[in-house]
Amino acid sequence: LCNNAEYVSVTLDVWTDRRLRSYIGITLHTFVGDDLKSHLLSFAPLKGHHTADVLLAEFEKVINYYHIEKKLVRLITDNASNNLKAFNHILLPGFESYFENDVYDNEDYDLTQHENDDCEEISDDNSDDQFQLVPLDEEIIQCVSENLELLRLPCFAHTLQLVVNDGIKHAANATAALTKVAKIAKFSHSSTLFAEELENLKKTIPRATQCRWNSQFLTVVAVSDIPLKTLNDILIKLDKKELCITEKNKEVLDEFMTLLYLFNEATVLIQADQTVTISMVGPILLNLLSDLELERKKSERVYLMCDALISSLKTRFGGFYKHFSIDTDNCKVKINSDN
Repeated sequence: LCNNAEYVSVTLDVWTDRRLRSYIGITLHTFVGDDLKSHLLSFAPLKGHHTADVLLAEFEKVINYYHIEKKLVRLITDNASNNLKAFNHILLPGFESYFENDVYDNEDYDLTQHENDDCEEISDDNSDDQFQLVPLDEEIIQCVSENLELLRLPCFAHTLQLVVNDGIKHAANATAALTKVAKIAKFSHSSTLFAEELENLKKTIPRATQCRWNSQFLTVVAVSDIPLKTLNDILIKLDKKELCITEKNKEVLDEFMTLLYLFNEATVLIQADQTVTISMVGPILLNLLSDLELERKKSERVYLMCDALISSLKTRFGGFYKHFSIDTDNCKVKINSDN
C-alpha cells in the first residue's frame, strides 16, 4: 500500500490505557484507484513525557520505515488540549442527573463485556485494557507539523463539537424541559413497566453517553417522538406525573432539536469511513450558517442558544466565512475560541 501510493495523509494520536501507559497511533490514508484506504502504521508504547522531540522522533521513525516521507501531504490531529477536554463530557442541559450513579458511565465499567461501544475508545480483544485519547499541547502539534513541513489540519468534527458546546451553554431556557426528558429516559432504563409500555408502542429510548453529545440528542428525539398525550398518560399511570411534558415544554424541545439536528446531520455526513469528506466542509459551513440565521428569525424559546451557535461558527471558522465576504465581526455572543 505504501509503495503504490503516490500521496498520503496521516493522522497522529496519543492514547493511554487504564494503567496510564501511553501509546502513539499513526494511521495512513491514501487512494488506491478510486478507493480510499486507511491502514494503521504503528501503535507503539511511548516512554517519558510527551514532548515534541519524543513525538517527532517516533513519528519520523515510522514514516521513514515505510518510506513515505516524500509522499506526505497532510497531518491530521485533534484540536488543542484545552479544546479536547470539551469532547469527553459534553452534557446537554438537564442531563446531569441522567448520569448520576450510572454504571454505563463509570470509568471502571468494562465496555468490552457489554454492547455500549459509543464512546471514543478502542479495545483489544485479548486484553481488558481500554484506550482513551490524550490531549496534546498546541505547541507540540505545531512543532511536529513545522519540522515535517506539513500542512496540519485540525479535526473538523471536533471543532463542530466545540460549536455545539458553545451553544448549549446558552440554552438555559431549555433546561426544565430537558431535565424532564433526561429523567424520563433514565426511568425507561430502570422500570420494566415503563419499558413494557414503550414496547407496546413499538418505541425505544436509546441510552445516552457522556462522550457523545449526539447520543443525548437522539435520546431527546426519541422521547419527543412519543405522542404527548400517550406519554403523559403512561407517566401518570406509573405515578410519575411530575415528569409529564407540557405544551410549553414541547415547544422548547422542538426548537432545541431543530438547532441540534443541523449539527447532528453535519457530524454524520463528515464522519463517513469509506469516502473522502473534506469537500463537504465548505457546503456544510455555509448551510449551517444559513439555516441557523433562518431559525433565528423564527425562534421564540431558545434564541440565545441560536445566537451563540451563530457566533461560535463565525468565531471558529472566521477565515472561511471571510473568504465569502460574510461579516464575522458582528457577533451577538462573545466566544472564546481557546475553550
